[in-house]
Amino acid sequence: MKKSLIVTLVAIYAVAFLVVGFLGRAVKGYDPVIYVEDILISDPDNGRFMKQGMAADYDYWYTVRTTQDEITVRVKATVYPDLTTYPTVDFDVPADSNYEFTQQEGIFGVIRFHDMKEAEYVVCTFRVVSTDGKKFSKSVGIACLCI
Repeated sequence: MKKSLIVTLVAIYAVAFLVVGFLGRAVKGYDPVIYVEDILISDPDNGRFMKQGMAADYDYWYTVRTTQDEITVRVKATVYPDLTTYPTVDFDVPADSNYEFTQQEGIFGVIRFHDMKEAEYVVCTFRVVSTDGKKFSKSVGIACLCI
């Protein structure tokens, strides 16, 4: 073989190697979205929530009895499966003058019931909705009774 032919072949291989190297990096794999299949609601302090049974209109129902004028209930929403692409939720809580609701860290909600001695009982109902676009949700009812 002639020297010019060998240099030409080496140059073509080098250019092909560089082209494939740069263009080959642009290819990306497919990352599937894993949607929320279930939401479990619990009280992170005591694990006091019960599922169904007491109130058929709600997925979760909990009754708090208190002698205090103010009480705070924390709610934790755990999404399943664990490898969900978007593991946060939104709390859809209607406004009420007898309680205040704040969302924390994407999966926690804090409900502060106040003026309980005047109201005797207050029911806070809300929905916990996934943020993954599928809009999976659970309904929750919390009754606070002043005894």
